[in-house]
Amino acid sequence: MSLMEYRHQYPHTSSDPTLSQSSLLAQVLERQHKRALKLALRREKRKLILAAPAKACAWMWLALKTTFQQRPAKAVPQASPSPSYAFLGRANGRV
Repeated sequence: MSLMEYRHQYPHTSSDPTLSQSSLLAQVLERQHKRALKLALRREKRKLILAAPAKACAWMWLALKTTFQQRPAKAVPQASPSPSYAFLGRANGRV
C-alpha cells in the first residue's frame, strides 16, 4: 500500500497542513495588521477629541496671561518723609 492509498483509506490519520502551507498565515497577519492600524487611528481620534477642551482653556489662559503681563503694574507710592517736614521742625517732634 502506498502513502496515497493509505491516506485515501484513512483520511482521519493524515495531519492538517500548517498555516504557512495553506497560505492562511499571510491572511491572518494581514488581518492583524489592519486591526492594529484601526485601533491606532481610534486612539488618535479619541486623544484629539479629549484634548480639545484642554487646548481651548490653555489658549484662553495664555491669552489672558500675556495681556496681564504686557500691562505694567502701577507703582505704589512709598511713604518717605518730605524734606519740608525737616525744615518745619516736625521731624524732631516739634510742631
